Amino acid sequence: MNLGRMGVQEQMNETPVRERLQDHDHLKSENDQGQTENDTVDWQESDSQIDFNEDYLEKLRIEHGRLYSPDQEKKNFTAKSLTQVNVVVDGVALNLSPRPVIENGSTLIPIRAISTHFGAGVWWNGESRTVGINKGDISISFIVGANGARVNGNQRSIPPSIIINDFTFVPVRFISETFGYKVTWNENNRTVIIDTTPETYTVVAGDTLSGIAAMFNITVGEVRSLNNLTSDVIRVGQTLFVREKTGGGGNENNSNPTPNTENIVYYTVVSGDTLSRIAARFNTTVEVIMSANNLTSDRIASNQVLKVPTTVEHESSPPTSGGVTKTFTTHTVQSGDNAWNLSIKYGIPMLELLQVNNLSINSTLRIGQTLTIPVYHVPVRPVTSSRHGELLDWWTEARYVFPIGKDATVTDFQSGRTFRIRHTMGGNHADAEPLTSNDAEIMRQQWGGSFSWTPRAVIISVDGRRLAAAMHSFPHGDHVIRNNNYAGHFCIHFLNSTRHNDGLVQATMQNQIRVAAGVN
Repeated sequence: MNLGRMGVQEQMNETPVRERLQDHDHLKSENDQGQTENDTVDWQESDSQIDFNEDYLEKLRIEHGRLYSPDQEKKNFTAKSLTQVNVVVDGVALNLSPRPVIENGSTLIPIRAISTHFGAGVWWNGESRTVGINKGDISISFIVGANGARVNGNQRSIPPSIIINDFTFVPVRFISETFGYKVTWNENNRTVIIDTTPETYTVVAGDTLSGIAAMFNITVGEVRSLNNLTSDVIRVGQTLFVREKTGGGGNENNSNPTPNTENIVYYTVVSGDTLSRIAARFNTTVEVIMSANNLTSDRIASNQVLKVPTTVEHESSPPTSGGVTKTFTTHTVQSGDNAWNLSIKYGIPMLELLQVNNLSINSTLRIGQTLTIPVYHVPVRPVTSSRHGELLDWWTEARYVFPIGKDATVTDFQSGRTFRIRHTMGGNHADAEPLTSNDAEIMRQQWGGSFSWTPRAVIISVDGRRLAAAMHSFPHGDHVIRNNNYAGHFCIHFLNSTRHNDGLVQATMQNQIRVAAGVN
């Protein structure tokens, strides 16, 4: 059973019809029409690039070509020159374009790979040549060419990034280890090997030490050794290390498992914020925030993530990945199963399902094979009012609440008009389609009688939850649903989601998301 594109067609009982825009050069971007620039955060570049040429599934096939084996013959897996290298993430050799390079002893990868393969929001300010990368509780920002970066507001040394032929390349080891990933180097075939397996696992009811060891492909003895255990007795809620602690991660003190962050809010600074304003918002003091973030002054920057200790959860406090928990279940492969339909069944990204089970997109499933299935539990976040939606981070929250295959109701924030949609594909954000011709017509009328690239603030209602989002209505790329008078899909963005074509955060989308959340 091949795990690739045919699985999509079989699952949907449709053969997606590719409706391509034949000539894009004459199209003008409508992304900024009707948008006010006063609230535009200064860390974003213009939105002249839009996702009209997406083919998400085809990109998966190209970029996740095959499983990597360290003993492969060098002639079959080698860099094109002495300055170029290969990158492997969770056992899958990535086919990146442009290819990674080595500069002054540091391996640099194109920035688009960060969002696509690390699940991170990436922004770029062309005027100041500043790069920002956000994932969960970790925020990294630096100027291209500089040897210093800020990680959650703290200054760190960093190998300088570079721009080659208009592509920005960033240091893969620094970013990977800051996110807590393990990085090794294979000199024989010049390959960077990245393991995103989490350092810790929280025990849930029914767990055994042998089951946890099998889950993370290690031995019971290794689990005991990593956690200084003298027996196999474990307790619910216990945090166990499941691999060696990363030396260069974002947490400077890795001697203990991640501390409880129940009374910590992670706040992303927006344009116009001051420490005193943030302190007042969360009923704390400037001194407490400065101490929690090791700040030496009250200067803060847009998109900087601050740790805010608080005893009261403010009604409009922004989301954090804190509180999101992950457990695991298993699935025994049956006839007809493929990675795509299993990812839809369990509501997780297909790439994540493959990575957890050490598979690539070209791997074959065997009947009777046991797969490990991650299960995410995303708590309901507070909202500003009954009219607004939850502000959920795409990478750590929203894509598990609104996964591929899920139907939802869209409510236009300004007009209140509603229509039904289905999330049918997409990785960096949600690609969706109207369910019926009537839903497509409501969309058309909502954008003034013609489909448009202009983003609007919307509320996505799914499984009893209301999520803050933004979307355009222009049909493009592949589509799955037939007979809905809509030849293509449209894009729905959530907090920190990115475009497929360049892996960057789109400012006009993010502004409208904040309108829907009531946090502008």
